[in-house]
Amino acid sequence: MPGIHNEDIVIRPVRRDDLPALVRIDEENSGENREQYLARRLDAALDARWGVAASNVIEVEGDVVGFIMVNVVSGEFGLPENVASVDTIGVLPAFGRMGLATELFDHTRDQLRKLGITRLQTLVGWREQDLLRFFAARGFTPGSMLFLESELGGG
Repeated sequence: MPGIHNEDIVIRPVRRDDLPALVRIDEENSGENREQYLARRLDAALDARWGVAASNVIEVEGDVVGFIMVNVVSGEFGLPENVASVDTIGVLPAFGRMGLATELFDHTRDQLRKLGITRLQTLVGWREQDLLRFFAARGFTPGSMLFLESELGGG
């Protein structure tokens, strides 16, 4: 990676005090402040009852520049195996196209394999072509389950 040396990069489990960095990274990528959502995802990631820590951040020279939030479930939606779901992934735009998201994703996928997770899933908006390409390059294909939705209306 040009300008970044491997010794400057640390991947570690997410911590509660990472929330401001997660919000900043997500906001720079989405244009929205989703602090409440990310706080809930962080609470779930740090909930010791689940016994599975799979959400990580990537630091460059001590600063959090990216993160991945992963949820591990067993038996959800009738699936018999342990399944992990990528809820959110993001890298500061200034660090985009440097391979950091790939490094973070690969590290997290290796962790999940060691935990005995057999499947990794995610939801991606149809129009989010960069994200679709990112996941496709990592072996993701359309799954066997169909996502359904219904508008509930305003009344």
